[in-house]
Amino acid sequence: MKKTIVLLILTVLLLSMLAGCDMGADKPNPASDFEYEISESKTGVIIYKYIGTSENVVIPAEIEGLPVRTLSAIFSEDGSLESGVFEGSNIKSIVFPNTVFTIGYNTCKDCTALTSVTFAENSELTQIALSAFEGCTALKEIALPNTVTKIQARAFYGCSALTEVDLPDELLKIGGNAFSECTALKKITIPAKLDLYFINTGDSPLTLVPSLEQIVFEEGREEVRGYALVNGSLDIKITVPGSVKKFSSYLFLVGRDAKTEIAFMGDAPEIVEEGNGNFGVSVIYYDSETSGWDTFAWKDLYEMKPIED
Repeated sequence: MKKTIVLLILTVLLLSMLAGCDMGADKPNPASDFEYEISESKTGVIIYKYIGTSENVVIPAEIEGLPVRTLSAIFSEDGSLESGVFEGSNIKSIVFPNTVFTIGYNTCKDCTALTSVTFAENSELTQIALSAFEGCTALKEIALPNTVTKIQARAFYGCSALTEVDLPDELLKIGGNAFSECTALKKITIPAKLDLYFINTGDSPLTLVPSLEQIVFEEGREEVRGYALVNGSLDIKITVPGSVKKFSSYLFLVGRDAKTEIAFMGDAPEIVEEGNGNFGVSVIYYDSETSGWDTFAWKDLYEMKPIED
């Protein structure tokens, strides 16, 4: 009887401890875990450095009664970059509050244990800066808020465990090599508003992503044109929405032995910027109920097949 009572008490205590851990899982870290300052306008807080010991970080939405707006790297007096907020730390998870506008330079660079990045609902995030998540080799997925309009160069460079990316609906600009060396990346969805017109291959966000197998362009875009969107070596499938009226072959630099399948979901687009010798198209799929395929510029160059339901 006594053993039963003791076991019951231990069980209750254990459950209480576990419940307590769950309850505190989303509790914000104290302000003392950060080096920060109040902005000159006195309207928000800028965090410069994480000095806490917890491996699971929840950034507070407010410090000293003001919203946390920016995570900024530390710069030396000569203007050179010293370190990002979490750069090189052993953090495993991070939660960004909805008050944050900007994730600054090198914020999580080389956080090789980082596996979880979460953004609070109703996020106001608009910008992810240079190398913000570069070298986060354990990060397998990240759901970016649709409020993000700019992703700077090398933002996710070398995130070698990342397999799929849905870019934010409001994204307008993305920097060179943003996803380069993401060697597990297989699928990326391109929003309608994103400017794809890159000057050269070095400006492409997907240079050196040989693993990419699928690119999906979202409905609403009228032109798919630019230069060197992808440089890969595997067979790749590209889905083009019915809204697209102009299409460029310069976008896709693939390996000579790779095969490219393109599925056009609407009327035959006008082909612009032709002449890329490494395009590698093998099959073009089209909707037989749409028009323009009898006079399509590539009709006699590539194998054409109707899309089967």
